Amino acid sequence: QSPLRMAFTKDKVISVPKSKGEGITTSTLISCAWAHVLAQYTGKSDVVFGDTISGRNVVDPSISSTVVGCCATNVPMRIRFADSSGQHSILQLLNQVRDQQRNRIPHEGVSFRSMIRECTDWSPANRFTSVVNHRPAKPAAKSASGQIGFQVSTITTEMKPLTTWYDLAVVSQENDGTVEMSLGYST
Repeated sequence: QSPLRMAFTKDKVISVPKSKGEGITTSTLISCAWAHVLAQYTGKSDVVFGDTISGRNVVDPSISSTVVGCCATNVPMRIRFADSSGQHSILQLLNQVRDQQRNRIPHEGVSFRSMIRECTDWSPANRFTSVVNHRPAKPAAKSASGQIGFQVSTITTEMKPLTTWYDLAVVSQENDGTVEMSLGYST
């Protein structure tokens, strides 16, 4: 299949309180919420979607700031809503997502195509029908002694239609206690 043209809804700004759970980030909340939406619309209690990661977790920390180029990729996020009793608490679901995010770090360099080829009996044509792309708050610019600090203030995109390999994309950007969210969809 060829890439799909994407369009995006207008950003919606929502307030996001700090979680009291250990290691529960805004990214965890958004992934859990998207899994809930997918479960509601599909009628399934076991859902899978692509989670966009930076890929810098697997880079040697001493050189991670010097890696040139985009390291972003999508990795599978699988959420199971029902345990043997048929229920999960919200905190159990959040912990399931958080634990999955932590446990996949050593494997983030493995491509989705390699996972399909080496670990499943799926067709090579399989793809994510939806992805979540959460961007954390921009860190304050820091300058170490003798080094030049910089911060990206503007990202200019090419003036051509955005294309992608999935049907839906939840895109979010964290900003001072709020999150700007948009839904991308294939046209």
